[in-house]
Amino acid sequence: MPSVNWTCISFAGLFGFLLPVIASAQGTDPVTEAQRLRDSGEFSTAADLLRARVVSNPEDSAAARLYAQTVYWLKDFVRARAAYEAAMVRHPEDESLRLQYAQMLAETGDHAHARDLLRPLALNAITEADAKTLLGMLAYWEGDFTGARHQFTAALDKNPNQQEARRQLQEIEASTRPWLRVSSHAWRDDQPLQRDSLGLEAGWFLTPLIRMTAHVDPIRYRINGGVQSFLLTEGAISNYTPVLRLESELSAGALRRPGGVGTDWTARAGLGFRLPGHFTIRGRAERAPYLSTVASIDTPVMTRTATASLHWSDSHGWAGETAYQWQQFPDRNGVHNAYGWMLAPLPFPKPVAIQVGYSISQSNALASRFVFDGTAETLGRYSPYYTPDHRVEHSAIASIDIHDSHGLGFRLNGSYGVSAHDTAAFAFFDAAGRPALGTYLRRFSPWSFRTSLRIPVTKDFTLEPAGEAGRSAFYSWTSAAFQVTYHFKPALARGTESR
Repeated sequence: MPSVNWTCISFAGLFGFLLPVIASAQGTDPVTEAQRLRDSGEFSTAADLLRARVVSNPEDSAAARLYAQTVYWLKDFVRARAAYEAAMVRHPEDESLRLQYAQMLAETGDHAHARDLLRPLALNAITEADAKTLLGMLAYWEGDFTGARHQFTAALDKNPNQQEARRQLQEIEASTRPWLRVSSHAWRDDQPLQRDSLGLEAGWFLTPLIRMTAHVDPIRYRINGGVQSFLLTEGAISNYTPVLRLESELSAGALRRPGGVGTDWTARAGLGFRLPGHFTIRGRAERAPYLSTVASIDTPVMTRTATASLHWSDSHGWAGETAYQWQQFPDRNGVHNAYGWMLAPLPFPKPVAIQVGYSISQSNALASRFVFDGTAETLGRYSPYYTPDHRVEHSAIASIDIHDSHGLGFRLNGSYGVSAHDTAAFAFFDAAGRPALGTYLRRFSPWSFRTSLRIPVTKDFTLEPAGEAGRSAFYSWTSAAFQVTYHFKPALARGTESR
């Protein structure tokens, strides 16, 4: 067995030695030949040729740089990092090598080490534009649009032909343009409850990190042949502070009820901290109207909700979340909700992105609001709001996302309950003819799906139809929505194009 190993090692060494010899015999420079092999997709052969060149000619910085990059393209990150570190020791003056290594570190998540390499390069007149472009990309990936815009602008001032800086700067400007949106929404369920709304929303950015929105939603409910109209208005501001990794949001609004019942105020406040490893922890408190049952349309119900969540996602398509929520009603009753889900990407080529996963949820109210109705159809109903009783759901979930380079996009999300049960309430007349309430263990199969299509009519004007349907422990529903969005071109974007 030892002789076999020595034979293999000797053959590998001989092969590595002969590659540059063969290339030289053919009159081709090994680095040039390696580049040709890479262009034809033969990365492994190119890496072997370059490794042999680095061993036999350690002074060849071009071979060292190309070898490290080729190994990185082979996704051997550990070997690529070692190759870059060794090359930097042998060639400390090679600025292109440092830029390449910094880009690899940035793309593999080691942002701190990448910045350490880029800061001195950003002070060098020769490498300033490229270094600031990479620094801008780091800021952009971390959500610091203000810092990214500053770096990209500085890179273009130094080199107007820096296309990557121009593209990224235009992408920031496109994502932070003011907008005006008109949306319609129709909801039908089997309680029966019918809701229609036509909303108007305006949004703008005070800075690339501070967003403000305002919207007005007239809502109509059709119940028992009658119509009741509500008016919901709200203003909100959200911000991200990169130095603190802090997300924040505040909103306030009002709900005007029909029939002179009055106006209720609404509010929402939230904080989030972006942690290392693509984790974000968030907390939110909200005061909002409950309008999900027929009874709640006639009886004002305002809820107070507190939510704590931990979200995780990465650039490869993995995502997950776990959360706990406490919802309190005006009668001091409350509902505990806890859930968690995870999505994993499937290997599909772009522009198709498919994720599949699993979710678990559990809900329980302190007290039931199922009451005797006395009607021939049901005998009982939830009034004025629905209360889950030890409801547990396990569901398979999936997501399909397709986007092309022109902005056309299709998205489909769905779930199907593989196991679900709760303690269901029912009403009946006892042996003496008196109304009574009872419970039983119920098993059910919840499901839902939502689909949307984004149609860019022009660069500034988009249409988005959407549809949704599902069944829960409480009711089945269908809904349809349509929104039209117009994005204004800010003066800063016009200045970017003229650079």
